[in-house]
Amino acid sequence: VPSASLPRMLEALVAALKDDGVLFVSNAHGFGKDQEGWTRGRTPSTRSYVCWLSEETWSSYCRAAGLELLESFYRPPNKPKDQQPFLATVWRKPTGCIDSG
Repeated sequence: VPSASLPRMLEALVAALKDDGVLFVSNAHGFGKDQEGWTRGRTPSTRSYVCWLSEETWSSYCRAAGLELLESFYRPPNKPKDQQPFLATVWRKPTGCIDSG
């Protein structure tokens, strides 16, 4: 999802959650940097659009959408951090959260 679309996408997810509902997200992260744009795809003839965000940036988008962080961890487990390309986060929609949509 392009970063420009993240606020709208997260607002829609929050609106779909019940009060105290939980959202689990696992996404490739930017190893401390925000990186966005086209890269080589999984095969030589393809390209992929990526939006790799730092943990701080990703968290700020989710908090702005009204979510509360319950847990975060890097995956796969039992690897050095430079070999953990995925950030997993668990968020909760607080009771009484006003949907902005």
